[in-house]
Amino acid sequence: MSTVAAGASITTDPLGSITARTDSRIIDDGKLVAPGGQVTLDVVPSSLGFGYVADQGLWLGAGAVIDVSGTTVYTPNTLGLDLGKVLPGGSISLLAENGYLIAAAGAELDARGAVGTLDLRRSTSNPTYQRLDVASAGGSISLFGAEGIQFDSTMHADGGGAGSATGAVAAGGTLSVSVNGDLGNGSSRSIVSFPSTPRVLTITTAEAPVVVPEGGAVPFALNGQGRISASLINAGGFDQLHFSAGGFGEHFTFHNCSAVP
Repeated sequence: MSTVAAGASITTDPLGSITARTDSRIIDDGKLVAPGGQVTLDVVPSSLGFGYVADQGLWLGAGAVIDVSGTTVYTPNTLGLDLGKVLPGGSISLLAENGYLIAAAGAELDARGAVGTLDLRRSTSNPTYQRLDVASAGGSISLFGAEGIQFDSTMHADGGGAGSATGAVAAGGTLSVSVNGDLGNGSSRSIVSFPSTPRVLTITTAEAPVVVPEGGAVPFALNGQGRISASLINAGGFDQLHFSAGGFGEHFTFHNCSAVP
């Protein structure tokens, strides 16, 4: 089991990477920061071929923060100029390749782009510089649950540029949500040792996701169920959305949802 305790914090340099991988469960109540980088939490199938376990999964507690938002990285120089680059938002991957993904309200995933002020060459033929805001794009958030997803955490992947004095703007990021129990994927999963419940991904404003206590057994009634609030998606600043449900008669449900441009 991998645990990031409440109050614990890990921070990398820009473009850094944080990975936690286990075949039992991951519980994250702390803060993981990789500016413009990657954070991956991954519950993988057991190499010993263990079957379905009701308390196997990935939990984000109410105080968890995962931050891969973009940042400005300046390049030292002798010209007295603000040279460098504005990194886009990075990637957050929460993967329950076996088990469930459970994310509580209060947790925050941040893959926003950034805006920074840089001195830029006016053109290749003009050696003078002008100071401008530069915006970077939002990053990506990927949510995967083999047995199910109950997700109630805040997400951000807005493009940078808010408040820019020079009108800099950048695209929002990407959200991918998948509930997939397909047993024909060549993994250690089998129809004998895992439930064959149909996978259903529901995007709704009518019912809140069911958040199971950290490390607790997930009620079998939630097996195959993916649920995420439309309001969380709409507030996330995403420009691209990808939803999928795979295995055992999968389907989507959009309940009381409204389209937001």
